[in-house]
Amino acid sequence: MKYNTYKEEFLEKQVELVNKVTEGWNFGYPDAEQLKEVYGRENFTPDTRHYILLEDELVGFVASAVENKEGEIQYGSIQIPFVNVADKQKKQELEVELMERAKSTLKEKGVDIIRSNFNEDWPIDFVKSLYDEKDPIQRTAEMPNFKEIELGPSSGKVVEIDMEKHLDAFHKGVTNQFPEMTMEQMINILKQAQEGQGYVKNFLAIENDTVVAQGRAGTFEDQAFIVIFAYHNDGVKYKAEIIRKLVNEIKDMEGLNIVRLMHTYSDAAPEVGFDEFKLKFSKIKRYEINLN
Repeated sequence: MKYNTYKEEFLEKQVELVNKVTEGWNFGYPDAEQLKEVYGRENFTPDTRHYILLEDELVGFVASAVENKEGEIQYGSIQIPFVNVADKQKKQELEVELMERAKSTLKEKGVDIIRSNFNEDWPIDFVKSLYDEKDPIQRTAEMPNFKEIELGPSSGKVVEIDMEKHLDAFHKGVTNQFPEMTMEQMINILKQAQEGQGYVKNFLAIENDTVVAQGRAGTFEDQAFIVIFAYHNDGVKYKAEIIRKLVNEIKDMEGLNIVRLMHTYSDAAPEVGFDEFKLKFSKIKRYEINLN
């Protein structure tokens, strides 16, 4: 066995490996050219990509990342360790090896807790067993026809966030769902989102000087993620408009291959407001590993 971190020469084999392992899953993955463009960006960290080769054949790969810091806790993430060997026990041994290498790298970078989010439909029970399982956090759906989504009619209530104008209105909305959240905590969360990797925009729906719904978009590799949330039942009717606005901010980005919509279970009406997009949702659960 040979163990390596990122080399450009691995890209074609990496794509082949991931596509082979995830065949039949609800799982999208970029092609080699798209990965090359993403991995060529300034913030790419090659030591967070780990590979296993057997007689020059790529049989294992995992990607990891340093994520946001919340208070004194630095979070990181590890994606699925992709391993393609016939023997089940050997496969599990290599999955553990990839996980250990990713954990070691992240710990050296100051990560305290690894958070990974896995779709309940993915057949990765052994990998999930390496984590502490947490509650479901959200539902997600791929938007296959995102390039066809137009802006549509405007209510006049949905605007891009202004950190100077909208904080009081935002805090009124947030505390409807999270009464204990202070203004300072809310501002920190907003700033972390805006300063995070791939942040695009955040739109708010405001009624009576209160934010009743919000949505933000971000990108990672060839994918974009739209997170939508209603703080009041009054905000449900704005979900579709916010989604359309965000899709139209990102749909023409170079290299964009997949758009995923996400919403959390703490939404005022978590399963309402998406009918026009005809989406099939899957449940996402959070899994954690404490490195300390």
